[in-house]
Parts: sequence; structure tokens; C-alpha cells
Amino acid sequence: MAIAVVSRCTLRALGFQTLLEAEGYSPCWIARTAADALCRCREHLPAWLLLDFALPDSSGPRLLHQLRLTHPALEGIVILDELHPAFLALAERAGARAALWSGLPLSVLRERLRAALEGRWTWSPGALRVVQGWWARYGDPWGSLSPRQRAVALGVARGWSDKEIAQALHLHPASLRTHLRRLLDRLDLPDRVALRQWVRMGGLDHPLIAPLLNREDPPPLGEELTL
Repeated sequence: MAIAVVSRCTLRALGFQTLLEAEGYSPCWIARTAADALCRCREHLPAWLLLDFALPDSSGPRLLHQLRLTHPALEGIVILDELHPAFLALAERAGARAALWSGLPLSVLRERLRAALEGRWTWSPGALRVVQGWWARYGDPWGSLSPRQRAVALGVARGWSDKEIAQALHLHPASLRTHLRRLLDRLDLPDRVALRQWVRMGGLDHPLIAPLLNREDPPPLGEELTL
């Protein structure tokens, strides 16, 4: 069975190579970036990808989703550095067979990796409830917002004043207030304090999360808000 490893960290990649070899698997190739992985897949498409959620030039879920559009039989295991529900939700939506937390004890990580490759371990009912709950509470509502509304929400989440957000988005203050009012109405939130809490609790201000949810490119923003 051909297995490839995509990891931004050379030491981590070597660690997973060692784990795989201990289970009788030999990685067919190792890549550090999504671009490199895409090139290697054109030359040798593996049956499985073991890949980091965060990559230098993209994300593991985005890479897996892109490859599975043309190779739906490709299986993936996403390695998470954080156990936030948003990371689980995006890995599952990308088609990953399983998600593994890098902080697991080595013996547990090895057992779950082996079980996933053998088809014995995948998304548990509890994990799927977490995933579905996150999409219902955060992911789907965020995806329903316009690029401008998402940009306003991110500005509020970062503690920017109306004036700072309006300047970053090149909006008249009155237009910004209209966007904010409609945004709050759409999300059924009472005020900007609740909006800020909602964005942060959903992980929507995380630099790896928002770009995976945006259906369109956001409008130009200041450097801190650029997705």
C-alpha cells in the first residue's frame, strides 16, 4: 500500500516515517509543502496521505480536498496540533478518514495510525456530533455571510473600532454600521461583544480556519485582517 507523508516539519516527517516502517509500511515519498505534494502526486499517486493540517503554503484539508476531486479513492489522515472543533470539522469535510492529535502518547498515536490504515478506526459518533455541532453553530453561518460581512466580523473580533474597520475596508462609517447591523441580524446576535465572542469561540479568526470557509475572496484589508 502506497503511503505518502506531507509535513512542514522534517523531524515530524521522519518520525511518521519511522512509525509507518514499524508497522510494515514504507512511505513512497515525503513532501514539505502542498505544491510539492501535488507535483509528486502527478508522478506517483499514493493510496493514502498522512498530512499536517498546517502546511507552509496551504493546509492539509485543502490539499486533500483538491486531490480527492479527481481521485476520490484517495484516503487521508490529518495530523492536528490543536483539538479545536473547527480543525476536526474541516478535516472531516475534506474527506479525511481520520484525524490524529499530535500530542497523543506515542503508543496511542501508533495504535490509532495502524487502526486507521487498516480501516478499524475512523470518526467516532462523538467526534461526528462535535463536527456537526460546529458546522451548525459556526461553519455554516459564517459561510452564509458575504465577504464584506466576514471582514467586518474579523475586525470586530480583533478589537478594532468602527473607525479602524471602516478605514481598512474603505467604507463610510454609516455604511459600516449598516453592514454591522445586518451582520448581527443574520447571526441573531445582540451586539458587537457577542459577535466578538462568537467569532473567537468558533475559531473563525484563526488564520488557518477562515480561508477554508470563505467561498469568495474577501475584500482588501489591512495586513492584520488579510486572510
